[in-house]
Amino acid sequence: MNLDTWEFWFQSIRMKHVIAFIAGPPCESWSCARGHHDQVFDEEGEVCPPLGLRVIRDLDHLWGFNSVRLKELLQLYTGNSGNYLLSFALVATLEIILINGFAILEHPAEPEHLPTAASIWRLPVVRTLLALPNVQRIRLAQGLMGSATPKPTHLLTVNLPDLMIDLHACRVRTELPGKIAIGKDHMGC
Repeated sequence: MNLDTWEFWFQSIRMKHVIAFIAGPPCESWSCARGHHDQVFDEEGEVCPPLGLRVIRDLDHLWGFNSVRLKELLQLYTGNSGNYLLSFALVATLEIILINGFAILEHPAEPEHLPTAASIWRLPVVRTLLALPNVQRIRLAQGLMGSATPKPTHLLTVNLPDLMIDLHACRVRTELPGKIAIGKDHMGC
């Protein structure tokens, strides 16, 4: 969050002391998993209250809704403070593009089935970066790489046209795992 630190790294990139950059900005409050509410039943067969987290930002309220619970406000604060990391990552990626270096920016995949969900992939600045030469977005399922759940993920890559081929060569599974990592069961797990 210190702008002097930002400038140190940007100068290091401009001087080509840094030629590659990898980032994964915080995603807790951006995740479309927040709005996922499966019905859960108790031992008597009664429907339990929803256990998933409420959506606290959307495409029209990228910085968060005006009215949220205190716990959600803290999550937005953390997520929006994390936007310093997102902003840093986006500017560093642009600096890498300008020196023809290499970059990977990782974040949960854009929720294509939820057109109004907040996602960094829907930010105008990200769409602009993706329109530049030698920049691409690839989709992968971390479940094929060993994660216990499918975990769809997008990577913004710079000057790495064969990365998807390399990732597929490192797969440890041929089928996606069936587990899900959304919400909690009636035991709080």
